Amino acid sequence: MTESEALQYLAQAKQYYADANLSQALASAQKAYLFYESMTNNMQALDVFTLLQTIYAYMQCPDECLTLESSIYGSVHALFTENSDQLYSMHLLDLVSQLLHMEQTESAISYLQSALTIMKQTGIPDTELLFLEDCFQAQICFINEQYHAAHMHASKADSLWESCSNSNMDTYGIQNLLLLCSINAKLNHPVESIEFLENLLMQNFLNPYQVISAQLILAELYIKNDMSARALDIYQKYANHPFMTRSLSPSNARAMQYNYGLAFVRLGQYKEALALFQKMNCHGYSMQLAILSHLKDFQAIRTLADSAGSYYLSQIADMLSHYDEELLYTHMSELQYHINLTLDAWIHAGVDAQKTYSYLLNTKYLSLETSWLIENSIPRYEAAQVMQALPADTLLLEYTISYSLEGSSYTVFLVSAKEIHTISLGACESIDQLVTDYCTLIETSRDKDGSDLSCAAQYRMLNSMFRKRLYQPIQSIVEQYEHLILAPAGGLIQFPFALLSTSAKGMLCDTHTLVYCNCGKELINRKVLTSSYYFDAPLIIGAPLAFSMSTLPYAAKEADFVANLFPDVPVYIGEDANIHLFKPDSINAYDLLHIAAHGIFSPDADIPRFGQADWNSLKQQLSESGLLLAGDQLLSCDMIAKLPLSNLKLAVLSSCHSGDSSYRTTEGAYGLRRAMIQAGCSFLLVNLWQIDDEISLTFTKFFYEALIHQSCTPKEAFHRTILALKETLPPYYWAGYQLIL
Repeated sequence: MTESEALQYLAQAKQYYADANLSQALASAQKAYLFYESMTNNMQALDVFTLLQTIYAYMQCPDECLTLESSIYGSVHALFTENSDQLYSMHLLDLVSQLLHMEQTESAISYLQSALTIMKQTGIPDTELLFLEDCFQAQICFINEQYHAAHMHASKADSLWESCSNSNMDTYGIQNLLLLCSINAKLNHPVESIEFLENLLMQNFLNPYQVISAQLILAELYIKNDMSARALDIYQKYANHPFMTRSLSPSNARAMQYNYGLAFVRLGQYKEALALFQKMNCHGYSMQLAILSHLKDFQAIRTLADSAGSYYLSQIADMLSHYDEELLYTHMSELQYHINLTLDAWIHAGVDAQKTYSYLLNTKYLSLETSWLIENSIPRYEAAQVMQALPADTLLLEYTISYSLEGSSYTVFLVSAKEIHTISLGACESIDQLVTDYCTLIETSRDKDGSDLSCAAQYRMLNSMFRKRLYQPIQSIVEQYEHLILAPAGGLIQFPFALLSTSAKGMLCDTHTLVYCNCGKELINRKVLTSSYYFDAPLIIGAPLAFSMSTLPYAAKEADFVANLFPDVPVYIGEDANIHLFKPDSINAYDLLHIAAHGIFSPDADIPRFGQADWNSLKQQLSESGLLLAGDQLLSCDMIAKLPLSNLKLAVLSSCHSGDSSYRTTEGAYGLRRAMIQAGCSFLLVNLWQIDDEISLTFTKFFYEALIHQSCTPKEAFHRTILALKETLPPYYWAGYQLIL
């Protein structure tokens, strides 16, 4: 081959590359490479090496891409003696982009550190180094599906871009803008990004690859903004484009295929959508099931059920085997949508109730699992294990949220020692609104007497609606059992089930004992409060001296009352009620904890009560919520979760909002109740609302009188206390208490 022919192949490769015809570009570039392979001190050779490396990256060939790196390094340092390090560092940044395009994050991080080190040594301003670091860190977080963290880094990079005087930074600035738009699509913030991308595409300064990327991001944004017809036009335009078939990483290709199918779903073209999701094999299981459920093809659902269930359980097992708390939270928040689409289809297709409930057990509250960390194995639960743990007179009501193409809905699994029933309760949105209205009414009417006709009418209306929505569908089964264990989900975590209307004048607490748990699998291998408890090592705390909050005049009396039940047991009040009582090396000596103090639940405007939230915002909320001790020291949820409380049989948190929390999909409530369970506490008494400390003292006296003097189980003591207070006090003062297993 002559040099003239090699240059001709190089020119052809560049043109094919510019036209996004990667297969032809690769063939021509490889022919040119045969001529220049052994040359280093040659500009055309460097041109061939870098072009071929880029093509390999776009064609998802990481090994071939990195093989060329030594040739590029040699050429740069042979051709440019004065500023070779700086030029090579810029090349390394291109390589990092290529590696991230192939989702080779470990290699990308290594080369990024090398590039930034060289650039720092060659005098690149710190502003530009920080800009580049945030640009690439945003991409890494995006690949790991940490979208809130990606948004933070991309936003920082965007603000730093204005301060970069080096025009070489513009490529990464544009790349970062496109990433920001893609992040907004993932976080359901489409409007501003749609307008920005539409304007950007009209300016005609993006290269062909950036144009395609921008169009695909725009299509996803259109779907999130209910503009599916526009999205479908884009996907159909690029469906058979060479760039689509050869260049996209596997995850990006799946995302495009998924959104393509979703566009068909939104437009009601279900058969076309089903065909696309079937091509995705296991990655399309959840949407296949959702479409089949919508089409009422229940036989097809039952045929696919086992394969789909096994696939999502394997996804969970993979996440747990590479455990990272933040990644587990983030990935489960993404995966739970597909898990719950599958669950809803199973329910409506009449898949065996025990099989469906077993699936729920293995996909719910995974972040509370610790046994697999200790035993180096991932547990699998069966419905039969929960059934065996239940006494004959006890019924477990485990609520869950499932998703369909029509929206989210509540389903309850009624589990007893002999059978399981599955009953759909209706749309989450309407039930959650009822819960909100009911809790508001309870609070606003707490000090009004029975003569307030307006409040009485509202109670009758809401009680009737709750009776119709939550009780009547399960009435015939619930009436067969004396004891109920409630495992609520979503907004129902805040609902006071004691008040659930069972008749025109009756409530659920009139005829049943009520205790709560997170999920049924917690009942396996433990007794369900079937015997009385003897406490010989209580820790009793009351009225900590906190300067930032009002005093609690009855909290000290409450602590003294409890202490008097146990001879020679100290009580910690005022300055003595401090955080030093919760040292990890001593706290596990106690089997009873009673705290009468201020409870703090820190609301965060950025964290919705329902749905997904940024992990860092959630962690901050948990670090700012907890129990206020002496000297304004906060015993936070984060701190409690790390304490060794496995010997603690019962904890009574006699404080405001001790049962309050934010709700996170299948992972349930995040707050004090979760922290205590994570720490190992067996049973927990909390209150959903702000409580009066005088009423709290009254509750405490009734509860411990039954628990200690009448030798009741905590369940029986709790039930007797509720019935006693119910006779004389409005619901606000007693219905918010919950005993949690």
